[in-house]
Amino acid sequence: MNTKKHCASSNEPIRCAIYARTATQPPNGNNSIEQQIEQCREAARERGWTVVENCVRADCGKSGTTIDQRTGLHDLMALAATRPRPFNYLMCTSTDRLARNLDTASAVIGSLTFNGVNLYFVSGDLDSADPRFWGPVCAMVSQYQSFSEELGTKNRRGKLRSKLAATENQTAAVPAASTR
Repeated sequence: MNTKKHCASSNEPIRCAIYARTATQPPNGNNSIEQQIEQCREAARERGWTVVENCVRADCGKSGTTIDQRTGLHDLMALAATRPRPFNYLMCTSTDRLARNLDTASAVIGSLTFNGVNLYFVSGDLDSADPRFWGPVCAMVSQYQSFSEELGTKNRRGKLRSKLAATENQTAAVPAASTR
């Protein structure tokens, strides 16, 4: 879904915000906040878009399954509702940086597009101005949602096993009562 042709027809320069998110605290390897922002900057340069520097936000240590406590995302959504809008596009490296479930993705994308802001995901070259946008986005977000649900189940099982093992160790460590 190449947006270069789509955006070239507009006389207005494309101003973009950038949003990055990680679920873990830094450093977290290949998907750090800094790396995500740089990937978005590079994609903007390639398209001739301008990054609005005071509209670059990140949420570190926040889950993608909800928008709760994601102040960076909330700031950008509030800015999108202002007039004049400070940006035309919100860029993310991939759909999972924005949301890891369909409800959250639909709510965020719906709010932004309602306010006249398009979204662009670098990975997959996905542009909400393209009529084919929703199919790949829904497929990707569904895949991330399934992954998140499986990971949550594994984490809960692991915590339960640890708790049971600790209880068994405490029970084994207690000396038997004297039978006098």
